[in-house]
Amino acid sequence: MEISRILSILLSENEGLQTSTPLPTMVTVAQLKFYLGDFWAKLPAVATFVAFWANLNLGINKLLPYI
Repeated sequence: MEISRILSILLSENEGLQTSTPLPTMVTVAQLKFYLGDFWAKLPAVATFVAFWANLNLGINKLLPYI
C-alpha cells in the first residue's frame, strides 16, 4: 500500500515537471534566436577571416618547397 502511494507521488512529480518545461524551453529558444541574430551579424567578418586564413595557409604550403 505504501509503495503504490510512493509511485503515485513520483508520477505526479513527473507530470508536474513535464507541464513546467515548456516555459523554460521557450525562454531558451528566444535566447537562442537572440544569440543567433548576433552571430548572423558577425558572420561576414568571420567568413572573410576564415577565407583569408585558408588562402594564406595554401599560399605558404605552395611556397614551402622553394624555401
